[in-house]
Amino acid sequence: MRPLKLTMQAFGPYAEKTEIDMDQLGGQGLYLITGDTGAGKTTIFDGVCYALFGKASGDSRTVNMFRSEYAEAGVITYAELLFDYGGTKYLVHREPRQKIPKKRGEGETDLNTTNELYIYGQEKPIASGESEVNDKIKSILGLDHGQYRNVAMIAQGSFAELLNTKTDSRTKILSAIFSTGKYRVLQERLKEETNAVYRSYKDSELKIGSLLGNIRLGAEDPYREEINLAAQNPESAADTDIEEVCQKALEYEKSEAKKAADEYKEADKQHKTAALALENGKKLTELFDKLEQSEKDMQELLPELEKAEKDAKAMHEKLPEHKALIGQIAAEEKQLQLYDDAEAVLKEAEKLSKAAATEGKKLEDLNKQLSADTKKREELKKLIADLGDIGAKLAETSGKAEKLSGELEHIKAIGVEFSEADKLKEKEQSALKAYESAQQEMERLEKNYSQLFSLYLAEQAGLLAKELEEGKPCPVCGSVHHPKKAAISDKAPDKQTVDKASAELDKARNTALKAASDHAAAKSAHEKAVESAMAHAGKYAEGCTPEKALENARTDYKKINEALKKLTAAHKELTNQAKQKTSAEQESAELEKRIADNSQNISALQGSLRELTAKAEEKKLAAKKQLDALPCANKAEAMKHISALKNQQTALEKAISNADNKLAQLEKKRTELSGHLSELKEQTKRKKRPDCEALDQEMKECAKRTKSALDKRDETVKCLSSAEDTLKKIRSELANNRALIREYSIKNALNSTVNGTLAGKQRVTLEVFAQMEYFDRILAHANVRLLQMTNGQYELIRSGASRGNTKIGLDIDVNDHFTGSIRSIRSLSGGESFMASLALALGFSDEIQQSSGGVRIDSMFVDEGFGTLDDETLDQAIKALNGLAENSRLVGIISHVPELKEKIDRQIVVTKDKSLGSSVKIIT
Repeated sequence: MRPLKLTMQAFGPYAEKTEIDMDQLGGQGLYLITGDTGAGKTTIFDGVCYALFGKASGDSRTVNMFRSEYAEAGVITYAELLFDYGGTKYLVHREPRQKIPKKRGEGETDLNTTNELYIYGQEKPIASGESEVNDKIKSILGLDHGQYRNVAMIAQGSFAELLNTKTDSRTKILSAIFSTGKYRVLQERLKEETNAVYRSYKDSELKIGSLLGNIRLGAEDPYREEINLAAQNPESAADTDIEEVCQKALEYEKSEAKKAADEYKEADKQHKTAALALENGKKLTELFDKLEQSEKDMQELLPELEKAEKDAKAMHEKLPEHKALIGQIAAEEKQLQLYDDAEAVLKEAEKLSKAAATEGKKLEDLNKQLSADTKKREELKKLIADLGDIGAKLAETSGKAEKLSGELEHIKAIGVEFSEADKLKEKEQSALKAYESAQQEMERLEKNYSQLFSLYLAEQAGLLAKELEEGKPCPVCGSVHHPKKAAISDKAPDKQTVDKASAELDKARNTALKAASDHAAAKSAHEKAVESAMAHAGKYAEGCTPEKALENARTDYKKINEALKKLTAAHKELTNQAKQKTSAEQESAELEKRIADNSQNISALQGSLRELTAKAEEKKLAAKKQLDALPCANKAEAMKHISALKNQQTALEKAISNADNKLAQLEKKRTELSGHLSELKEQTKRKKRPDCEALDQEMKECAKRTKSALDKRDETVKCLSSAEDTLKKIRSELANNRALIREYSIKNALNSTVNGTLAGKQRVTLEVFAQMEYFDRILAHANVRLLQMTNGQYELIRSGASRGNTKIGLDIDVNDHFTGSIRSIRSLSGGESFMASLALALGFSDEIQQSSGGVRIDSMFVDEGFGTLDDETLDQAIKALNGLAENSRLVGIISHVPELKEKIDRQIVVTKDKSLGSSVKIIT
């Protein structure tokens, strides 16, 4: 990556828009960034780093510090970098979040950050947004912010700190640069897995203790104490014969369980015998109780039976009364039809009266209808006369509307033709673009073919010259001396490439010819369509363009359409009036007929009403005469009297039946009770009432003994089950425990190795071991320059000395070749430390580039303390940096040391103004 132009505005000490054209500095060699302290030399670093990565070049500065104190309110802070990478130019533009004055009112408002990356010369960015731009920059350069700082920006004091730090701190730095954290993750994972296995092992011991402690054994089990002792010391259980002890305890519990089962079986048998005896005793006692109760019931039944016989006899004496009631009811029921006949006559009279009322109502309604119809008929006659001749008016409006509709359809057809012509115009333009594109492609391929063919012809001379030999004649000119033979070019094409280019050119020519033909056809079609549309446009196209003709037609269309709307509305109104007249004529005719009919109906109804009234009066008089001859006023009263007689008959009949039923029930009960007494006496013959209390006490004693035997059996079964389950689980857990201790031994050894905790060994972790390889290569790169800068005196070496429990592996010592001694890096003087720091920084840069897969760094910045060097050492440092600047690399040095101004011609001079801010001048 090589910066070409850096632009900053309101950025640090640069208040005005400042452009630094680094392309003027050339493509390789050294240049100096010089100026007063605080003028903004390092800010150039910050501008490049912020433009690329959105961050400052150093950890002590943050993005929110970039706003210039010299800039006026409203001037936007930004940094923009034009750079070249691999022959492609990129432009990156960034604006940090900042405050600007409000456009309306007082105060400030926040302006969001802007991040955009372009390929130079293109208008559309290839990435926008902070994250997207950062990712794209990293993919282009192959480096992130931290790696770029370590490779391309050697900042003040950064590598001096790395030079003098210890292994622990240097491990963190190398981890960040070379991404060796994966080894540390492996270390931590092994450590965690080892601790996890150890915890599982201890958990297994606790589980063994818990299993042994929770085993349920009988109080007399001879192995109980030994198992309890093992439960209290589970850590040694795996090394004892606890499995065998648990097996013996299981066998003992099996024996005890069998013995308890037999005892329970015997006790249960005795309990069942006692329960059967008690049950038989209770049944016999129940028989004696029933016998006593049945004898008592018989004594109570006899007086009740005697009374029932007397009651039944008294009720049978009332049978003649019952028969008389039946005859009276039958006589009165025969007279009910006479009541029905009289009431039927009255209903017929009432029906005739209602019919007369109905006829009267009809007569009244007809008179009202006749009056209303007569009035309505006169109104309709007036409406028909007022409407007049509607048909003529309808015919006139229909003719005008039809004519206007025809004119509208004609204008629509004109519009369609012009629309089709526009579509053909679009096709013509599309065909023209296709033709121009094909023509350009053909011209490009013609140029390419011409170049390839020229190179190919030139190459034929080189191929011929390759066969020439000194002293033998040339087949072209005949000369036997060949002082300047034509050379074969590496860039010359072969015949296959030239033929391929020729074929592509022929194809492009055919495509261009077809595109030209297509365009001509499209243009002709468009012109014909326009001509046809103008011809049909008629008066609208007279003396004007197609566009004006279409506009004239559309204007006339609006006027005609408006007139048509008005005619349509008038025609609709006339149609409604025609319908209204027809309806009035029909209704008037109907009214004439209804008036005539109603006049006849009124006369008929008047006669019918007089006849109905007379018949109704005659029927009423006849019915009244018949009812006066019967005992009751009406049928309802007659039926009520009959119902009372029937109730009296039913009550007497029921009393007789109840007396007979009760007597029969008591006689049946005496018969059943006599049989039951005989059966009970037979069942208790020659038997005594048993002592149920004694039998019950005996049964309870047996139940108590059975319960005790059952509890003992259940306890032995639980102990047996516990012993079986514990033995099974102990065997499994002991196997797991032994497997865990084996796994722990292996993983603990591996963990101690990768984490550098092996007893008697150097404390070197796996990550440090990997970093040692990188560090050795870094020191090798660094020593190439350090030996040059110190005239072969100093060489950096990695210290391998162990210091107690301190981690080692990345400490640095210095080998002094002049004295032949190896001593601490801290023993170097200030100038020597600077050279060692610079060499180390350059070594890091070389190694990072090599390990980053061909990352190209065409430009570097060095911001170190050259002021601590004497003239000779300064010359050596400049010589080393010149070597760094070889191979098309540009190296910028930030310093205000006067001697460097004399030694380095190309310079960026930063000048500070206390009121206006800093400015930049480039000297080449």
